[in-house]
Amino acid sequence: EFKLLPGSTDDLVGYQAPEPMEDTPIYDIQSDAVSIGTIVMLEGVVASTGFTWSDSAEASFFVQEPTGGARSGIQVFVADTTGLDIAPGDELTIV
Repeated sequence: EFKLLPGSTDDLVGYQAPEPMEDTPIYDIQSDAVSIGTIVMLEGVVASTGFTWSDSAEASFFVQEPTGGARSGIQVFVADTTGLDIAPGDELTIV
């Protein structure tokens, strides 16, 4: 897996991320109904863990749909956790 990251915040000057159209159910992502590379919004999902770290600088956490069910959870990777505080039970909107 390859990732391109900005070298500094100067690389982001003037950049505006595209907006997703609507809330995407986690089930759709897990079922491959959403194409790879598509920008999605997960609205009203619940954190099921706080941050977990590996040997890399990245962190991740898990979220799930509040209603539960099959394929209702997903792992979220975060390259920079500065200013983020995620705890189990937090209701989140993620783009």
